[in-house]
Amino acid sequence: MKILLVSILPIDNYSSWSGICKSVYEHLSINHEVNTCYSRSAHAEQKSIAKLSNLAFRLTGRRLNVYFLKRIAVRYGKKLRKAEESFKPDLIICLGSGTELYNYKPKTTSFLVADASFRLLQDEYPNYTNLSKKAIEKSKEVEHQALHNFDMLFATSDWARESFKENYPTLNCKTINLGSNINAAEYTEAIAPNSEQELKLLTVGTDYNRKGIDIAEQLRD
Repeated sequence: MKILLVSILPIDNYSSWSGICKSVYEHLSINHEVNTCYSRSAHAEQKSIAKLSNLAFRLTGRRLNVYFLKRIAVRYGKKLRKAEESFKPDLIICLGSGTELYNYKPKTTSFLVADASFRLLQDEYPNYTNLSKKAIEKSKEVEHQALHNFDMLFATSDWARESFKENYPTLNCKTINLGSNINAAEYTEAIAPNSEQELKLLTVGTDYNRKGIDIAEQLRD
């Protein structure tokens, strides 16, 4: 099968979606012909807007709409259209928010793999806090139109699927077990020490509170 793997992030970079993009590409490539679609120029513009958003927040206390912005979504959609026409895939899989389909409905069956809706991101992640009323409305509009251009949405948790279904009842949405983004050959099974041994816990994450590292540290007490 010919699969076109789409992301607003560079798929070959281990930092993209905590390594999930690259891991999905590597696993699909074992049995399928896989091509990728990523717009470096659109991503660069998006990062520039993110910097402006941070500046606006410092000056006004409000952030700009960065990740559900119409004109950026249109640019990603144009890149996807060209990739679909040249590669002629049997299936398109988008990883992330799926905004690439805001202004473009592919001819090919298209699936989205996502871990959260805009409503779950809003006021939970720094980049989605303190948005203006207009930014929130536009974000919801872009997400709504994009999601309904997919044939199937796969949420990576029941928590995410319930949010999608609550806000978009007509969506064809299922939960998928995305699995680990770590190669099984790279780690070994750990054996827990008995209660009389000292336990050393290594926690890894870039968001101290949201990832629960502050809670993990309480185990020391």
